[in-house]
Amino acid sequence: MNPLHFDIRTILGMLILGNLASAMLLFIYKNKFTSSRGLVIFVVSKALQMLAYLLLGLRGVVSYTLSAGVGNVALITGIALELLALTTARRESRRWEVTYALLAVLGLTLFFTAAHASNTRIGTISLVRLALFATAGTAILADAAGSPIRRAIGLLYLAFCVPLVLRAYLAFQAPATFTLFDAGWANVAMYTASCFILFVNGIAFLLMHKEVEDERLAESEDRYRNLVETASESIMILQDGRLAFGNEPLARLLGLPREALAGEDLFAYIHPEDRASVLRCHMMRLEGQDPGNGYDFRFLVAGGRVSWVTLYATRMNWKGRPAIQCLMTDITARKELELEREQAIADLQKALSEITVLGGLLPICSSCKKIRDDRGYWNQIEAYIASHSQAQFTHGICPECARSVLTEFHNAQDSARN
Repeated sequence: MNPLHFDIRTILGMLILGNLASAMLLFIYKNKFTSSRGLVIFVVSKALQMLAYLLLGLRGVVSYTLSAGVGNVALITGIALELLALTTARRESRRWEVTYALLAVLGLTLFFTAAHASNTRIGTISLVRLALFATAGTAILADAAGSPIRRAIGLLYLAFCVPLVLRAYLAFQAPATFTLFDAGWANVAMYTASCFILFVNGIAFLLMHKEVEDERLAESEDRYRNLVETASESIMILQDGRLAFGNEPLARLLGLPREALAGEDLFAYIHPEDRASVLRCHMMRLEGQDPGNGYDFRFLVAGGRVSWVTLYATRMNWKGRPAIQCLMTDITARKELELEREQAIADLQKALSEITVLGGLLPICSSCKKIRDDRGYWNQIEAYIASHSQAQFTHGICPECARSVLTEFHNAQDSARN
């Protein structure tokens, strides 16, 4: 007996409209989960259940084969796909795909081969739904990484098994007059619970996917944070010409505490000779133009210290507004080596420019070693070279000449004594 006088056709109509609305809303929302295979499965399941309840509600209007046969096939297939989408909301699983497929196929095979009377068909379909929901509830509760939302859904599915068991029991015990539109409390309780499950499943599916997206976002933020904080390069985000974010290497580069970076005017630290060009490139990038990357400029920081950096930047959105993300590599040591090398080259070139090179044929006396100039005069070799180059002479005596001079000196003394 149905004390609330619910009409089964009215409940079926609510299930049709509920599945239609759920399918349409999820389809419209699909762009949020463009890469989600589970969403496609869930939308298809809703479409199948809508078709199933429509055919069941038209019992007596359309053929029995279409209503009972196609309707129950669509119903069991739709429920299996819906529970598969919810069970695998965290991650896809081939094992659960096979499990739900086997349950649906075995259940429908039993329905078409063993159920002949109206009450046995209702009892068989109730047992098939029982197997599907019991499997889904157990699987979701057994997930060690399950959230409170998932555990609540798992418990709800197991609770839904109660009216399914009672309906199956009463259907098998009742005579053939137990029909689809029986207004008894068992039928009403099962269909009312189905409406509640329909409503909850749509919300649960979105919440489960929201959990997955939040977890992925949190993991992505952790990876990005670790990358930024452990990088040796200076990483910053510029918005409205000021620092919206900067990592520890940037704080060391500017000689500022990390907590003082936010809101700081970065361009005030750029060397005055480089500031205009860097600002021009920054504005071009904000306007969507490409000023190029990998250019060098100088920072003038605390104590008048000059630091050279190479900058790579890209346009991005930061908290809903345009910004520039920059990566800077400190190249001060390299620049100092380059300057030292350039200075050494310049000094060498200056030295070379001051050297006068004597060239051509020099007539020299084979006896006195005087050199004849271009006017025909004979000059001492020292005087000639001094006048034609930057070289200057200092005089000394080599060991061989020293021995010769001393020998002559001693011989002259000996001759004088004799």
